[in-house]
Amino acid sequence: MKFFSYIVDRDFGFAPNPFFGYCTLADCKPRTRKSAQIGDVIFGLAGAKYRKANTKKIIYAMQVTEILSFNEYFNDPRFEFKKPIVHATPKRQYGDNIYYNDINGDFKQVDSHHSYKNGINHKGNILHDTNIDKVLISDNFVYFGNNSIDIPLALYTDKDTYKNISIKRHHKNRFHPDFKIILKNYWDSLPRGIQGDPNEW
Repeated sequence: MKFFSYIVDRDFGFAPNPFFGYCTLADCKPRTRKSAQIGDVIFGLAGAKYRKANTKKIIYAMQVTEILSFNEYFNDPRFEFKKPIVHATPKRQYGDNIYYNDINGDFKQVDSHHSYKNGINHKGNILHDTNIDKVLISDNFVYFGNNSIDIPLALYTDKDTYKNISIKRHHKNRFHPDFKIILKNYWDSLPRGIQGDPNEW
């Protein structure tokens, strides 16, 4: 089991998407999606605008229980409700199941949070998201959203960078073996399921 931590700067319920029984990371965070494997645990920490100064909070945590390609994800009936409907409720507006291959094998994008208005494909987002053809899926997760909780001091006060969950850019996945035990105990102590709404709703 490896552990990852990163900052959630934009919490729309899109990346991650915790709805309809699964927490999925299908868009954004290509480095994390490239590196994470089944059994690994990802901690999404609250960005500065979602917490008070000098505090650390957690938006969500998920253990990767399945990995699919974008095309597999798009065609899997379990994830049909994660396909966005932009004029529906927020839960449907921010669906993350947005990429599929056309008959030529090229990636196409449905009308979504990552496309332009009127459903025009956003080539920059397509390239950024599909550069890594992996969707991380979890049925073992907790999503706090706007009810984010404080992270214990023991997880971020040590000056040793490998014994500290805090990060500045991208993701962090190199931790001291002793600290991994602390992270494992913390993960085990968390509740499961949806505990709040996305901060941007």
